[in-house]
Amino acid sequence: MTHDEREREDEKEIRALAEQLERLPEVREHDVHEEKQSEIMAYGLADIAEEATEVGQLFERLRGPGLTDEQRLEALKDMGEALRHLDYHIHDMAFFDAYVDDVEQ
Repeated sequence: MTHDEREREDEKEIRALAEQLERLPEVREHDVHEEKQSEIMAYGLADIAEEATEVGQLFERLRGPGLTDEQRLEALKDMGEALRHLDYHIHDMAFFDAYVDDVEQ
């Protein structure tokens, strides 16, 4: 499968998830004007899945033997960037943002 074919397939899967999420009133209640929460969530969840894989790989790299202190520090910085992306997507999705805020209080 070519890169373009994979991207089209990913897009179809995200659109299908958005359609499924659109059926949930609890998701729709967070729509704002023409921004559909179902679409925001579908794209956000897909990005979170990718970031989670990266976090796992970075964790394994951090635990690995033979890293210099400089390499370990660079891996920690990369981990921080991945976690920042996760946090962004969580708070970009109003459905989860409200839930996270409730739990934090």
